[in-house]
Amino acid sequence: YCYFPDDQGAMPFGWEATYDGWTLQGVTQFYLATGYTSARTLADGLAHYLKDQAQIFDSDGRFLARHPSDKGPALHFHHNGNTLVAISEYAAATGDEEFAAFAQRGYEYARSTGSPLVGFFPEYINDWPDDRAIIDCETCCTADMVLLALTLTESKRGDYWDDVDRYVRNQLAEMQMTYGDWIDEIAATQPLTPVAADETGDHVSERVVGSFAGWATANDFIPGLWSTFVSGCCTGNGSRALYNIWDRMVAFKDGVLTLHLLLNRASPWADVNSYIPYEGRVDLVMKTACGVRIRIPEWVR
Repeated sequence: YCYFPDDQGAMPFGWEATYDGWTLQGVTQFYLATGYTSARTLADGLAHYLKDQAQIFDSDGRFLARHPSDKGPALHFHHNGNTLVAISEYAAATGDEEFAAFAQRGYEYARSTGSPLVGFFPEYINDWPDDRAIIDCETCCTADMVLLALTLTESKRGDYWDDVDRYVRNQLAEMQMTYGDWIDEIAATQPLTPVAADETGDHVSERVVGSFAGWATANDFIPGLWSTFVSGCCTGNGSRALYNIWDRMVAFKDGVLTLHLLLNRASPWADVNSYIPYEGRVDLVMKTACGVRIRIPEWVR
């Protein structure tokens, strides 16, 4: 999605706060990289604005942003989810307990709107802005929840590793396109149309492998023609979530290797070879002598 100001220079309600959320993420990262105090001052002001004045959250972190339609209020999950990720990252970077607690309340609310057992979170929470026949989950929605759970856990606001485990295995992985043969099968049933000047018909099904679903059901792309819908924002956020999972699932500190998720991962200290879900087996191939801590998921008896 990309909304532009109207003739009077006004942004659709809620979107300007989303843009400021992206700005807060950038300024927070700049502060972490440089320690520049003016960057922290700016980030603090943005965080307070997003929390208290942007009119997209209530005092308990519940989502309030309104979709720009005459049907509203239609609450787009990613408007608020991405903004909450930015607030949680600022809280983690500065140790600010007020913002960390707010982000946690918002996460718990967002968690209640979907299926945390699966990792399915609806693109819209209340009314929908159109007459689509299904309730869908954008990859952005699940990615937001993964990033929030990771940051809140690292900030010691709770232990959400089991949430991350479920979201990744049951929803995020299933929203990534790993093969494109079915696209060719669907295309073969459709009438031929000319390729526009800004389009390409060159090996399309092969070139979109690795992208993420814009609209998905629980555990899969939407059956039928809509299942061909992928989105740039979802591919970007899905990829960002994958990197953060890979980066944080293994930690090494003070001579101890900690494995948070039983997923495949190579590291300088050990390689993790996971056979889950096909076998109840994980091999840890050590590369250095050190202590080892392995988090056992709550679904293990």
